Amino acid sequence: MTMKRSISLILALMLALSLFPAVSAGSAPAVSSNIDDHFYINAGRYYHPIYSNLARENGQYVRAEAIGDKLVVETYDRDFRFRSGKSIPLELPIFGGVRMDSDYNFVVVGQDNLNEDDSVEVFRIIRYTKDWQKVDHTSLFGANTYIPFDAGSLRFDRSGDILYIRTCHEMYDTGDGLHHQANVMIALRISDMTITDELTRVLNRNYGYISHSFNQFVRVDGDTLLAVDHGDALPRSVVLIKYGRKAGEEQFYGRVSYVNALPIADSTYHYNDTGVSVGGFECSSTDYLIAGSAYDMSETVDLMYAHRNIFVTVTPKDNFTDEATTIRWLTNYSAADNVEVSPPHLLKLGSDSFFLTWT
Repeated sequence: MTMKRSISLILALMLALSLFPAVSAGSAPAVSSNIDDHFYINAGRYYHPIYSNLARENGQYVRAEAIGDKLVVETYDRDFRFRSGKSIPLELPIFGGVRMDSDYNFVVVGQDNLNEDDSVEVFRIIRYTKDWQKVDHTSLFGANTYIPFDAGSLRFDRSGDILYIRTCHEMYDTGDGLHHQANVMIALRISDMTITDELTRVLNRNYGYISHSFNQFVRVDGDTLLAVDHGDALPRSVVLIKYGRKAGEEQFYGRVSYVNALPIADSTYHYNDTGVSVGGFECSSTDYLIAGSAYDMSETVDLMYAHRNIFVTVTPKDNFTDEATTIRWLTNYSAADNVEVSPPHLLKLGSDSFFLTWT
């Protein structure tokens, strides 16, 4: 990284709420057990939907957190003093994700489809006003989905009237008696809540399909649409994907370019073990940055409990190749140090300035 590309590295403890499984009626903050919920290390091979969200809006903070069968929405002043709260019942039993935009809020939920029935609603995308009044929703039925959001996460990004949703699912039995897991990509036209494109079927990495995909990120960088997946097999890498179609188009389907930003060694115990956790994906003016914690992949070992350090991969925009991608290790703990690092969070502060934090 050059001097122009500054990354602020601050080792910080993550704030968390108290550990009691209660939900407030709105007169006081709801309490939840979300401490260290961003960890997926050791036996935690994969991530999960992001239940706890915090957004800054109009000089105050809005918390939106899925707790049980409800979405808790609370407002706080600039000093994080509680002001008001409400709870919204989840319309389907499995929570996928929430996004708070300047004009609308969006919630994605789903349900299992254990009979592989193409008439079952497996993904529902709900649009709310900024004061959380439901406007409308749209759905995917069947969609080669056995269990939605399984063994991965869900994230959003937006280009104009198009909302991108990248998540995952267990798929229908492919004939071998197994329900393989892979990523899912959805494009939604917000103005009329029409799903304009989706990828839920089996394909290959040349079209942005990754299996298994244990964590998913999507980013719009100008007119470029990008994604990151934590792959354990096809490919076995932290893979950075650049779509051939421009961001903001109603269809994303087509051939993609991809970079194996962090190749993953084989594991002596189980191939699902990768020794990697991905925590962030951002774009600078010149590079694509992926942050995570990982074993250094120098040799084949039991990756379930392999010792990890913090890394950032750097892929130049003008040389989108494996060969041009570099891996920068930001910590150098040895196994003897007995230090366990969490997946880091990466926050963009400016075009070439970032805040990276981990425990």
